[in-house]
Amino acid sequence: MSGTGPRENVFPTRQALTNTKSRLKSAQNGHSLLAKKRDALTMRFRAILRKVDEVCCNAIAAYPTLLTVLMPLYRSFVLDAPFTAFSLDIASFFSLT
Repeated sequence: MSGTGPRENVFPTRQALTNTKSRLKSAQNGHSLLAKKRDALTMRFRAILRKVDEVCCNAIAAYPTLLTVLMPLYRSFVLDAPFTAFSLDIASFFSLT
């Protein structure tokens, strides 16, 4: 036999043939819709991955600049006895604003 799964009992009438064709068409349509949804979700996931990669690359590229700004502040903090307050906008280094 060509079919490997359980077989349906169908009476050989025109109505049964029409119903079976209708169910087959619905199953094919559903499969097609699921394939489109899968492709859309894959594209969306890849777009998110591109954004994450871009942010990581920006962070890595900004790291040397961040060190050149923070090291003098660290040295002044360690060497100076009284602590002087300072503010640093980290978001500007990562282009988050």
